[in-house]
Amino acid sequence: MFLSVIWYLGGTLVAIGALCVIRPIRWLRLPTRKRAALTALAGFVLAQATLFVGTSTHRIETPASRLDRVIPAFEFNEHHSIRIAAPADRVYRAVFEVTADEIAGYRVLTWIRCLGRCPEGNLMNPSARSPLLAAALSSGFRKLAETPNEELVFGTFVAAPADAARREWTLEAFVAVAEPGYAKAVMNFRLQPAGSGVTILDTETRVHATDPATVRTFAAYWRTILPGSALIRVAWLRAIKRRAEG
Repeated sequence: MFLSVIWYLGGTLVAIGALCVIRPIRWLRLPTRKRAALTALAGFVLAQATLFVGTSTHRIETPASRLDRVIPAFEFNEHHSIRIAAPADRVYRAVFEVTADEIAGYRVLTWIRCLGRCPEGNLMNPSARSPLLAAALSSGFRKLAETPNEELVFGTFVAAPADAARREWTLEAFVAVAEPGYAKAVMNFRLQPAGSGVTILDTETRVHATDPATVRTFAAYWRTILPGSALIRVAWLRAIKRRAEG
């Protein structure tokens, strides 16, 4: 999240500097076009630096979950957790039943992300009564692993060569893909009993890009969407909690 803040700060400096190159603004301490141009340049360098920092590959040496087995190496990830006063079977059922309209802010954030142009029925604009997970699985995501009442793993390619659509993507093929040009994103819901009918529900998203150029390209996208993505993940967990406890 810190790198996303720096990314946005750099972009803001670029925008302000560019504006003041056209018309210097003294109260912004940019009274000359030269100073404004230097501000824009500094913002550009700052933003670009976030595409190279924090993008090293993390590797899971000893798998502890189905997610670890599906995507043991990754450059980007986010993790969220919530405590739910309900047994695992009710929580797992709620994971599949929660709709987009139960998730606070979901419609607003996805509208901003696609500027209101997302086709109806997909993950960014699901129908009102459709469970969000069903919308994901019908719009490019595929179920990759499942242990009922314990863990669900699903994923997709967020970057892929043009011929990728013609290939048959079994679980084994998805896990093994290593050719340049791919970025695979995988998300899970994992349930762990905490005693007395309480369940800890975790969700983690991981992204692995298969070459340095794709890592840098995806880094720009990741820095941009991470704040909104984190808000959605937290609200998603809270919606599951309300449904499971209701």
